[in-house]
Amino acid sequence: MDCNQPVTITFLLLKVSGVPLLEKKLMEEEEYREYAEKTSKFVPWFPDE
Repeated sequence: MDCNQPVTITFLLLKVSGVPLLEKKLMEEEEYREYAEKTSKFVPWFPDE
């Protein structure tokens, strides 16, 4: 397995998919902005306090 494959998929999901455009629109909302500041973008984990 080529080690570049996971890096490529991560790049495509975070930069090329519609996620950045959607997040840009959602950042206008106060509640989503607070949520995004506490939550990891890619790796599910406990929210920051």
